[in-house]
Amino acid sequence: DSASSADVAGALALARAQAGAQDRIIAFGSFFVAAAVLAAAPPA
Repeated sequence: DSASSADVAGALALARAQAGAQDRIIAFGSFFVAAAVLAAAPPA
């Protein structure tokens, strides 16, 4: 399956909604993508 989103935060939310408890979500791309993922990630 594949999906698309208008922005990185939306794509991350979609990936989280589809991921199982034991799944890992990997984001890769530019520093802009990494920054958006880190900004949208919950605090550790």
